[in-house]
Amino acid sequence: MTRRIDVRILTPFGAESGMGNWRTASRYAQMLRAGGLSASVFEPKAIADACIESGQRTVAIVLNAHRSGREVDAFVRAGIPVMLVMTGTDIYGALRPECLGSAQYTQAESALKSAALIITLQEEASTEIRSRWPALADRVHTLMQTSPVRKPFAPQVTLQSKTVRFLIAAHIREEKDPRTAFFAFHHAFPEGWARRWDGSRVPVRLIHVGSHRDRALAQEMLQLSGQFPGILLEGPLTHAQTMRRMTHVHCLIQPSVSEGGALVVAEAVGCRLPVIASDIAAHRAQLGKQDPGLFPAGDVQALASRLSEFVSHQEFFTHLRSHQLAVAATLTSPAQERDELVRLVRRLAEFLPKESP
Repeated sequence: MTRRIDVRILTPFGAESGMGNWRTASRYAQMLRAGGLSASVFEPKAIADACIESGQRTVAIVLNAHRSGREVDAFVRAGIPVMLVMTGTDIYGALRPECLGSAQYTQAESALKSAALIITLQEEASTEIRSRWPALADRVHTLMQTSPVRKPFAPQVTLQSKTVRFLIAAHIREEKDPRTAFFAFHHAFPEGWARRWDGSRVPVRLIHVGSHRDRALAQEMLQLSGQFPGILLEGPLTHAQTMRRMTHVHCLIQPSVSEGGALVVAEAVGCRLPVIASDIAAHRAQLGKQDPGLFPAGDVQALASRLSEFVSHQEFFTHLRSHQLAVAATLTSPAQERDELVRLVRRLAEFLPKESP
């Protein structure tokens, strides 16, 4: 009788961090358990426990090639095959071609080459890995993140809306580029007011939720929020609180300069919350290359135009919402993501030594 697969999931950040890596690890564990597998989440400090033989068929899912490179090595030395999940700080950070030769690049590349399977969260990242490391092409798979449809849905902008509220849901870090969003909001609405399509005035707010991961950048954002009318920094919220916030705002702004695959975009679409996002690989994969809400990353003027149009042009709001409803099925199918994850883990188990009859 074949023993069931035991999956050890390792993430560089713990639950208290609120980081996306932890959310992904936690989601994967829930999905694998729902698929009939045993799954546990570990942090790097518990790598010794994660590598202990359990008497079962043990495999590992490791998030972040750069930050978890040593842990990948530990699993491989213990004879545990690894499925490596590539994050934004991997493919668009430590493994940037210009970083070749650095300690970060070397460690991340070593983890990449040691993994039995390599997972990216969007197709452009898979294509890049296959192109740069052709010997690894057969190991690379794409597994897009999804979120269920959630009610109540976010409100729509109407002539009866008393305030139009934009949301940024991200920890304050350079990769998330809150600076561009703050300046764009101020450029579009310098007095904290906007003109609707009928000419009436409406208050406009930009709400930022997330912890201050980069203290210097957070201090800059706090200063800007004091200077620019209509910007509110609410600090860190729990995931449940953030999801509730999504059902009380009119639009998510996702200005990141790099993402592995932004779960918050799928969550917004699941709430029927329109998204205005930077034109980067992850967002193109999620929303489609022709999404009307995409703007060049870091372009304050372009984002300001999208924000202004969102309030003042009913046609833009309608077009944006209808386009994102059309792509919603791909982003709101957790069962499909779960089935693919289970399939990949079963394939990972094929790298284990054959059991004795």
